[in-house]
Amino acid sequence: MTTYPKTRAGAKKAAKELRIGDTVWIVRPTSGRVAPYEDEHLLDDYTVDHRQAFTGALMIAGSLSVEALVLRDGPVYTSRPEGLRAIREAAPQVCGPDPEEAAERAGLGRRAFARR
Repeated sequence: MTTYPKTRAGAKKAAKELRIGDTVWIVRPTSGRVAPYEDEHLLDDYTVDHRQAFTGALMIAGSLSVEALVLRDGPVYTSRPEGLRAIREAAPQVCGPDPEEAAERAGLGRRAFARR
C-alpha cells in the first residue's frame, strides 16, 4: 500500500505514479454530534477516470484532480485500509429490533430477505 501525505510533494508523487483506472482511498472523520452511533472514521474511495484535456492532469469525477484530492483530503491510500467501513456500506445496528427476527415473528420467515 502506498500512502500519499497531505503535502505538495505527496500530491506531485501521486500525480506521477497513479494511472487511469486506479482506485484511491481516503479516511473521513465523522461528527459525533450529527451521527452519534456512527463509526469515528469512514472510508471514501475515488477512481481516476480521465485526464484533463488542457493540462493533462489526472482527474477524478469531473473537475477534481488527483493533486487537489491529496492536498484537500490527504493522506491518500492506494489500497483499502483495514478495519474501517466505507461510507456506502451499511452501518451496524445499534438499537431497535433485528429485522430478521421481526419478520419471523410476523410469520414471513426468511423469505422476506431472500434474494431474487
